[in-house]
Amino acid sequence: WKKYSNPIKLTFDGVYTIKYYSIDNAGNREETKSITVKIEKSKPSLIIKKPENGIYLFDRKVFPFCKPLIIGKITIRVNAGNSTSGIDRVEFYVDNKLKYTDEEEPYEWTYDEGAIFRHRHYITVKVVDTAGKEAEITQRIWIFNI
Repeated sequence: WKKYSNPIKLTFDGVYTIKYYSIDNAGNREETKSITVKIEKSKPSLIIKKPENGIYLFDRKVFPFCKPLIIGKITIRVNAGNSTSGIDRVEFYVDNKLKYTDEEEPYEWTYDEGAIFRHRHYITVKVVDTAGKEAEITQRIWIFNI
């Protein structure tokens, strides 16, 4: 216990539980109270785990390659995290169009739309934590799918 007469400063990300009580001029002490405070300044983390650079044949990586080259469907899989507030949702976009929202781990979505005439696409994944902070990552893929 420490005696405080000025505000306290919480400057680092984390969950803090502050216990306190007051004593009046007559020496009467109130019951101990507590408050939990979450401090979050950092964005959530986000990594695309699949597809990575390589040739994929119907959702399986078969060869290394300089970029993601996909034949057939592909499961887009990401790792998203936030140690303070937790993840609210992960959104999957193709060429800036929202395709799927996932609210539970594992965060993934299967892209199985036809891509006959236009083969190059941009996959964007956005993570939103429960504090409203966002992070996103975009990856260009080449996909051939009927």
